[in-house]
Amino acid sequence: MERMYRLLIVDDEYHIVDWLAELFEEQEELNLEIYRAYLAREALEILGRVKIDIVLSDIRMPGMDGFDLADKITAEWPKAKIIFLTGYNEFEYAYKANQYQNISFLLKTDDDDVIFGAIKNAVKLLEEETRQLEFMREYAGMQKAVEWQFEKNMLASWLEKGNPAQYSEGIEATFFPFDSAKKSSILCIRVEMTGKSMLEQAKLAAAMQGLLQEMLFGKGDIGLLDMDSTHFLAVVQTRTEIPIMVYLREMLDEFSVAILESLECHVFFTLYEEPVPFGQLREKYEVLKLAAQDVADTGNLYGGRIVGRKEEESLLADNTMLVEDHLLKEKLKSMAELLEQGKKQSFFSVFEEIYQRILHVNSRHHYPAIEIFQYFSVMYLSLINRKNLVEKLAFQTALVKLMNLYDFKDWKEAFDYLRNLGELLFQEQEREQKSKNDAFLDAIKQFVQENLREDLSLTYIAQQLHYNPSYVSRLFKQLSGKNLSEYIMEEKMAYARKRLETCDDTIAAIALAVGFDSSQYFSVVFKKQTGMTPGEYRHRFR
Repeated sequence: MERMYRLLIVDDEYHIVDWLAELFEEQEELNLEIYRAYLAREALEILGRVKIDIVLSDIRMPGMDGFDLADKITAEWPKAKIIFLTGYNEFEYAYKANQYQNISFLLKTDDDDVIFGAIKNAVKLLEEETRQLEFMREYAGMQKAVEWQFEKNMLASWLEKGNPAQYSEGIEATFFPFDSAKKSSILCIRVEMTGKSMLEQAKLAAAMQGLLQEMLFGKGDIGLLDMDSTHFLAVVQTRTEIPIMVYLREMLDEFSVAILESLECHVFFTLYEEPVPFGQLREKYEVLKLAAQDVADTGNLYGGRIVGRKEEESLLADNTMLVEDHLLKEKLKSMAELLEQGKKQSFFSVFEEIYQRILHVNSRHHYPAIEIFQYFSVMYLSLINRKNLVEKLAFQTALVKLMNLYDFKDWKEAFDYLRNLGELLFQEQEREQKSKNDAFLDAIKQFVQENLREDLSLTYIAQQLHYNPSYVSRLFKQLSGKNLSEYIMEEKMAYARKRLETCDDTIAAIALAVGFDSSQYFSVVFKKQTGMTPGEYRHRFR
């Protein structure tokens, strides 16, 4: 999976920033999201709300020099790579830059290829650091799994009793960092673990907790508890008075990428948007679990979603009928996961295996066969109730037969019925998923069309719609066939053409209406898109 890197360009000379931004926006070799800052304070504002991977900065700026900025960048995002640009061959600055591990030094007079090469090298360094982390994490193994089992049992007991003092009597405080008097940040982690043994799941959970703890860089402590076979509750408490919520929100994508690359496991995170009191942890987890299940996706899980109070109300309103999971045999439990995840081919592969065994049963009173039928009934009814499918299916099949095994003349007829009903359920899920995907695409398009005047960065759009930026970028391209930035520019230019054809507004006014502060830059972009300047276009089509 190609990873996106965020590049922040900082210089008090506007034309330098715009030139560099255009240089990197036009290239296709690197997957970059570009941010521009014309003052150091603008750079700090951006760094305070999004994670930046690479900073390309002037070394001398009004109010703050590059090294002051570098200190603040390193404190906020320790892994960021910094490249200083200067107009002079200032060896004192070069010497000081070399004292930082994450800083390199370039001249503004260097060729475009040299500057682009420096960014490519920074990306290579980031990728190499990711590979080194992956190598270090391969030592998890059995010991880590056992340690995690101990830690998760402590966490489960703490969540159940609500009084860590009672539970931790006789246990050193260093073993258990969580305090019920403090609010916690909580996440639900939806994990693809179909077909994994209990030991493999424990090893994966231990490695995942260790990886996430490592990526907190000492900012807090995280505990991981498996709530069912595909969902984990993650509890995070900060070690200082500094809030950790912004860091968690911006790191969801990094968490997902690291787990995928290091553990070869697809995960999806849902994060509650504010710290939660101890007494509400279980309640909020259930909301996050609903949000994790209610996402538009075209295949493998990836990325994250922020859930606030409005989303919580909507989720609870749409899921009034919740059925407890039933833990039966491993084969059947895997089928429940496959049905839930919409994996039709794998589901019916397992079904066929069970079906062939059932055909050899002659007695109507064979209790293992009855148990299997009852499990299918519960599994199907659970999905039907939660998805409100009773009315849709009532005209296609007799649902009442799920509750009366003796309506069938033999086991073959009974399981043929279960197969047909399964087919109908997958059809409904496919329709529902398509509806979610269509709603996601429509929401993005509507937001863009209604906010053409704004600076429609990927991060801004994702924040407004409560999704992770990379998730929005990836899914929009999969569903629409084009990049989000390409669609945004098409909409801006289409609106600009319409205004040029139908009204007498100035070019500057039209430029502002589609989010360009500079009418000159708007004209350059317009000509690149249409082959004509705005004035030429108006003259031809009026």
